Amino acid sequence: ELDYHSDPTRWDTDDDGLGDGVEVYDIGTSPALADTDGDRLWDGTELDLGTDPLDRDTDDDAFEDGDEVDYGTDPLGFDTDGDGFEDGEEISCGASPLDPNMTCETVAEEPCACPDENP
Repeated sequence: ELDYHSDPTRWDTDDDGLGDGVEVYDIGTSPALADTDGDRLWDGTELDLGTDPLDRDTDDDAFEDGDEVDYGTDPLGFDTDGDGFEDGEEISCGASPLDPNMTCETVAEEPCACPDENP
């Protein structure tokens, strides 16, 4: 237990819902950190969701698992709305990863409502 910074008097040192032995020997997560990969989802929650507690972005779409859960996108699917653009790409360009009609292309086509930079 000392090697893993866990408490030998507790079944689940970090209170993430996974026993210390399971974390160390079966999954490879830290028994001392509730969120081993740092994506704001506890390791036990990640297993319940099917995401990888050792990978901040399970579906590799440039949108971390915790952010996907907060936003309502699918942390297991790189293109939640099926429009051909990855969720992280749509967030970056100001489009919606939940609306297949609002893509990076349609956002780029919209006229800018920006103030005139050259008066």
